[in-house]
Parts: sequence; C-alpha cells; structure tokens
Amino acid sequence: PGAKGNFHRLLEGIANERPLPLGGVHNRRSFIGVSNLAEALINAATAPFSDFFSSGEKRPAAIYHVADNDIISTRRLVEVLADGMGVKPRLINLPRWLAVGGATLLGKGAMARRLFDDLEVDASAFTKDTGWQPKKLLEDGLREMAAAYAQQHRVGRFAS
Repeated sequence: PGAKGNFHRLLEGIANERPLPLGGVHNRRSFIGVSNLAEALINAATAPFSDFFSSGEKRPAAIYHVADNDIISTRRLVEVLADGMGVKPRLINLPRWLAVGGATLLGKGAMARRLFDDLEVDASAFTKDTGWQPKKLLEDGLREMAAAYAQQHRVGRFAS
C-alpha cells in the first residue's frame, strides 16, 4: 500500500475510478510480492554455497532476476487491483499507438511506454540455483496490497 511513483498513481487512478486507457493492453509483466522477495532473500542467504554451482561452473558471484512465477498484463493488473479495492475497473480500449502518441505529446511518453510495453524477467536461474519457489500467488498478493491501500484511503468496500 505504500508504493511510490507510477504504481502509486495507478492505484490512485483505480481507487478514484478514473477511466484508464489500458483495456487493450495485453503485455507481459513480471512482479514479485514483498513477502515472496523476503523469502527469496532468506533462501539465497541460507542456501549452502555449493548449491550456487549446481551446473558445475566455478563462478564467484552471480546476478539473478527474482520474480513471482506468474506473468500478468497491465490490463489484468488493473482488474486485480480494482477487485482488491472493491471498485469496478474503468478500462478504455485504446490502441497502443494512440495512447503512447497522445502521452508523448503531453510529455508523458516514457510513462506510457512503461505501462504498455513488456517487462518480463527470467528468474529460472535463481530458482534452479537456490530451489526457491514463491509461496504466495501474484494475484493474491496484489489483491491483498490493493485492499490494504483501499482500507488506508477509505476506498470502495472500505469507504465507510
């Protein structure tokens, strides 16, 4: 519920039931919930050192991407967050070229591209090397976070 930046603006837009031009967005996005991230970090910190060399490689360090197993589109993200808040998502089907082009004219092109483009990471190396698997489903975590936001801001089913 304490998300900042564009995610916070998205939460505000959903909470205030603003029309969002994201109905036609079928991109692929990776996320990781805070509780899953905490478990992944603990798992990495406590895994035996030899587990990081399961492939037989002798590498002193590795850089990993860590993400929940599920991939979600921006459209579905809005739907799940709205469900968690107890509000109806107001999605408008707008072609990507029109939404990004219009946003670019308003000086918000980079923000629009971040909403419309894919942002998917491959977390399989971390999973293979540490054995970690996320315990909480992405959509469940998003609903819980949206419900906490709505409760804090008295939105939707938490308005009274």
